[in-house]
Amino acid sequence: KEHKLRLKKGEQGIFLYDPNNFPTGHAQHYFGEWDIELLTVADPILEEGDTVIDVGAHQGEYSVPFGQMVGPKGLVYSFEAQRFSHQLLGANAALNELTNIHSYHALLGHP
Repeated sequence: KEHKLRLKKGEQGIFLYDPNNFPTGHAQHYFGEWDIELLTVADPILEEGDTVIDVGAHQGEYSVPFGQMVGPKGLVYSFEAQRFSHQLLGANAALNELTNIHSYHALLGHP
């Protein structure tokens, strides 16, 4: 599958994304953000220095804003099973200069 990637700056940061990936790629492409409602709920809960686990992190649509919310003293552990999405997750963490995001190419679940 050929990926035609785009780069866009939105309220949640800078994202490298595939506009053909539905629904997150479409949301990034047309609105420059993804699921702002959840992030509005998370923002007053998360504090500097907190630790967040993002399972099914995709391209970092939550991990990047979470990394910004918890700051350099906080940690975000991000797990993504799809290789290409995991690569974009790492790229998006780097584009936003978030060294507090630790991404893992792994599938999590209960046996």
